[in-house]
Amino acid sequence: MDPRCRILVVYTLLVGVLGCRQGDVAIVVGGKADPDSGAVDADDGAPVDSDDDGHDSVSDCDDGDPTIYPGAPEVAADGVDQDCDGVDSLTEYGFRDDEDTTVLVENYIIGNQVVLDAPLVVTHLGMLQRSETSAQVRMALYEDDGGRPAALVAQTGDHTPGLGVNELALEAPVELGAGDVWVMIVAEGAVEIGAGPDELVVYRELDYAAGMPDPFGSSTDYEGPRISVFVSGELPDG
Repeated sequence: MDPRCRILVVYTLLVGVLGCRQGDVAIVVGGKADPDSGAVDADDGAPVDSDDDGHDSVSDCDDGDPTIYPGAPEVAADGVDQDCDGVDSLTEYGFRDDEDTTVLVENYIIGNQVVLDAPLVVTHLGMLQRSETSAQVRMALYEDDGGRPAALVAQTGDHTPGLGVNELALEAPVELGAGDVWVMIVAEGAVEIGAGPDELVVYRELDYAAGMPDPFGSSTDYEGPRISVFVSGELPDG
């Protein structure tokens, strides 16, 4: 699946993660263009367009690269600000899709730690579904306390996932600072979900009808295949 831009969020879940550490939500911020640093023509002092992309050295944040100019197509999370808006695109994934599958057992809540590299307004939680199912799932975002999920931050409603990538809207967006959070999922029936390389996984028993626990409470952990869950959102205003 090719990357598709949406506001400040980029969606590239099925082709691997570029510029994203395993289990992280990578937010790459590029430098702003400096209009005073542009090259000028030696004869008349007018700005020049050195890379012939239709934008002179004053407006172009990299006049040596024809793929970089105001309004250029942005490439997700490559560390380059192609469109000269001062930032690289955001990535919204917390996993790599390595073609492995984990079966979520009903009435257990399970998930992984995700690292936010910068503040983010989280609007959705998501998961990668490997097979058709009629079972519902619910997801939640938890604070991190010493490497364990703690207080409930936000949650989604019930959702019957379709095959592939699923995004579940939070009941209300939540603005978070940089740092660790936990993304957890519970299913009312067996659900096959994507998984990746071994990483810390946390789980506990939970009656699906009981709702998400707050705080998360006691749990069991193991080093096993990472559950394919992620967060998505946009940069906060200002």
